[in-house]
Amino acid sequence: MINYWIISVQLNEGKDSLFVQQERDELFLSANVRLAGLNKVAHIESEEMAEAFLAGCTPKLNKRYGNGYTAQVVECRGSDTRQLRDQIYRDSVIIRARLETGNFVSNRKVSDTSY
Repeated sequence: MINYWIISVQLNEGKDSLFVQQERDELFLSANVRLAGLNKVAHIESEEMAEAFLAGCTPKLNKRYGNGYTAQVVECRGSDTRQLRDQIYRDSVIIRARLETGNFVSNRKVSDTSY
């Protein structure tokens, strides 16, 4: 088994485009600072990195949703497969670069994503 962390988001007001994900409690933060479903959720290698990423994203989330959301870091476990390890690595590289550059703008790619 392998541990990784995700950021779960709950919106107080429903958004039409996110309704199904919200109803299933499948709304998460992606490595690109967007709300996403299970297929785009950021898989983060450590709890500390996940907490730092959430803290960095909080001003952007506050601007988008005001007090109308809650977000929390959640620990997950999965089978130790190459696919999952690769996903954790890729997402963590992007997040690490966002943390280092302070770039939490969803439509601005980070420059150092060499993986």
